[in-house]
Amino acid sequence: MYEVETFGFRIADRATFMAGPDIRPYGDEDATANARQSDLLVERAAAIDGAYVLYDPDDDADGFMLIGDDPHELDRKAMEHLTDERGPPTA
Repeated sequence: MYEVETFGFRIADRATFMAGPDIRPYGDEDATANARQSDLLVERAAAIDGAYVLYDPDDDADGFMLIGDDPHELDRKAMEHLTDERGPPTA
């Protein structure tokens, strides 16, 4: 488990992510819109090299995303950013 998961974020290997991330910016109300946002997020990620993708499954295609080769480094960088922005995660 990665620390960033406490904020609801996910880290996926590139192949899994590129197959279609399960994002739900519109909850369960609009599957078509969720699928379109997933496609847009994959297009955005395709332009950036890296073996892992960190993303927010509750955000849209313009949401916070990091891509790199070390998932633990992505986790660390995201936690620095998120704790500065939101404070420490709550249990």
